[in-house]
Amino acid sequence: MTGVQTCALPILTIIVFALSNVLPGDVGRQILGPFAPQESVDELNHRLGTDQPLVTQYLNRMEAYARFDLGDSYKTREPVSHVIGSTFLNSAKLALLALLVTVPLGILGGIIAALRRSLAPEPDWSALEEALILSDAGTATARVVIDEAKGLRDGDGTTRLRSVLLKALDDGANASPADVRDPSVILLVGVNGAGKTTTAAKLAARAQSAGGTPLLVAADTFRAAAIDQLRLLAEREQVPVIEGRPGGDPAAAIHDALTAARVRGLSPVIIDTAGRLQTKHGLMDELAKMRRVIEKLAPDARVEVLLVLDATAGQNGLAQARGFDRAAGVDGVVLTKLDAGARGGVALSVRRELSLPVRWVCVGEGSRDLLPFDAGAFVDGLLGLAR
Repeated sequence: MTGVQTCALPILTIIVFALSNVLPGDVGRQILGPFAPQESVDELNHRLGTDQPLVTQYLNRMEAYARFDLGDSYKTREPVSHVIGSTFLNSAKLALLALLVTVPLGILGGIIAALRRSLAPEPDWSALEEALILSDAGTATARVVIDEAKGLRDGDGTTRLRSVLLKALDDGANASPADVRDPSVILLVGVNGAGKTTTAAKLAARAQSAGGTPLLVAADTFRAAAIDQLRLLAEREQVPVIEGRPGGDPAAAIHDALTAARVRGLSPVIIDTAGRLQTKHGLMDELAKMRRVIEKLAPDARVEVLLVLDATAGQNGLAQARGFDRAAGVDGVVLTKLDAGARGGVALSVRRELSLPVRWVCVGEGSRDLLPFDAGAFVDGLLGLAR
């Protein structure tokens, strides 16, 4: 018995004794009844010792308990030990009978549950792995998540796999509709044809509907058509735009835009950059220069670099993410063209290898077709489940 238990036992006996004595009523009066003479009541209290000081009563009772003397029943005048002993055998019989019934039933139930689990058909893990690979998740990633799903116990194969995928993708790092106003500067990067220009306009429309005052920047100075396209989209959304000079330095356009935004109180500044392959080191160095210009002109701004990733690109998207992350320090992903039949499994590989969260998904050409990433809907799409 530990020291704590040794101290607790006397304290517990004192508490129980005190509670029994704070109850209203006189023991002698309770036994003899309300019409008994007071002299008889006093005599009984004296014989029982209930007229003594409480400390003396407590010590006498503890001494009796130490001798296993539980006293006499106030009602029958018999020793309490005799009263308990007379019913103990019947109580023991009932307890034994209960054990004889419940223990075998519990063992039988456990055996049945174990047999049902062992007899349940093993999920077709090969088919599930193939579904992930076909969704562009990649062979290595598919194998890892399947192994994790096999380690779970509850549910069928699809349920377990869905749980693993949700855990991998939904970690609280994804965007909500109001988050587009939070970064002061959003720099969109990616390869040609990924959808950066239309994504810039959609982000501006979202920021404006959320109460922001966005400014678009046409920093794709390699393609005059890209500048014209962003101008038209900006006019449609009624958002101001700063245009770079065709063939000029995109960093100069960013400089002009940040200066204008500071003077006019506009935020966020959303920058559309030229598409480039991640293998073109000179062009990738240009992105790093753009980020340095932003950090120099707006040192207190929260800058977010978003990689615009074509959901139909397959595992090539992972190579793109590696290159752009090295050059510009990517903070998140915008997954485009999910309306083109692609499931976008590459996002799972990007999340697993580079820890880059998916912020937004594009499911159409309209300004309202840019949606915050919903991990549940995305996973159901990967697995071909209807929601």
